[in-house]
Amino acid sequence: MQLALVAQQIVTGFPALGWHALTIHIFAGCLSLVFGFIATFTRKGGKRHRLSGKIGVALTLAMLLPAFVLLVLVDILPIAGHISYQQDVRDLLLLIFLGVTYSALQGYRWAVNDKPRIDSDLLWLAVASFISLFALFNVIDDLLIHPFYSDNLNLPMNPETAAILTIAISGIFAYFAIDDLRTFSSNKVSANERILKHTFRIMNAVGGMVTALSINNLGRIFVENDWNPLPVYIVPPTLFAALTMILAHRVKSQILSKSA
Repeated sequence: MQLALVAQQIVTGFPALGWHALTIHIFAGCLSLVFGFIATFTRKGGKRHRLSGKIGVALTLAMLLPAFVLLVLVDILPIAGHISYQQDVRDLLLLIFLGVTYSALQGYRWAVNDKPRIDSDLLWLAVASFISLFALFNVIDDLLIHPFYSDNLNLPMNPETAAILTIAISGIFAYFAIDDLRTFSSNKVSANERILKHTFRIMNAVGGMVTALSINNLGRIFVENDWNPLPVYIVPPTLFAALTMILAHRVKSQILSKSA
């Protein structure tokens, strides 16, 4: 989905590898969203929730593997436009790839493992910190150093939308990094905290995919009508953030009612 921007270059440059990777990426991504929504709106902790969640995470990984292949091909193939635009596109796709990878795997980790500290947590703490800092660098780069302009139908962009998107990514993963560090350092995590960690990270993965899908499909309308694409970048993640907070509140209420 988020790599559809360079689909034509990939398929032209690497017909077999590019086409198969792109097909698997799109197919697995769409199915992962279906199972993600099933898990979201079924009873938490129930059999359907756990099964659909596991399938959704597996499909997300199936989407990410060809996405990595596509990301490598993007780095090899020339992208039309100025060199700074090429780098802006690659940086954004890398942020999305790393963000969804972290969110899916750490979200699943907190669902199935109740230990407050395992060795891999250090690796994912480093990944979250890198995403936050790299996104912050891209805020400055996209807004001031190499302003990010794109009228591509799959990724309409101007410096303001690029800055908003990367500020949001930086803030979310700064929170995740601090949260990971706090838990790892204290070596303590309550059942309530663990479930909320799972909820926020999994919903971030699903929300990232929904936002990418919205940009890819709705961006075309804004480009063709010469509209500012800002709403495409603000509305979907804002709605998903609200849904995440509602779910987190429901989870807290369920935990409190069980402990009462």
